[in-house]
Amino acid sequence: MTSATLNVLHGASVGAAAEVDVYLTAGADISSSDLAIPNFTYTKFVENVYVAGGTYFVTVTATGSKTSILDPKEATLEDGKV
Repeated sequence: MTSATLNVLHGASVGAAAEVDVYLTAGADISSSDLAIPNFTYTKFVENVYVAGGTYFVTVTATGSKTSILDPKEATLEDGKV
């Protein structure tokens, strides 16, 4: 199976953004969703996160919270692409 690959750098150091959880979901509701990137801290680089190609909502919350600190953004990921 081919998948999309995510490489992500955390570049926000202020307030609630200093340590976050990142969700990739088919819809904007994350209430019953698993984390894509947990405990993501400032300056951390995460590579080779593999997900099936498709359209996702990217939601960022303060670590341990299900309340978004940014508006969820829609992203289309393609199989075989980084």
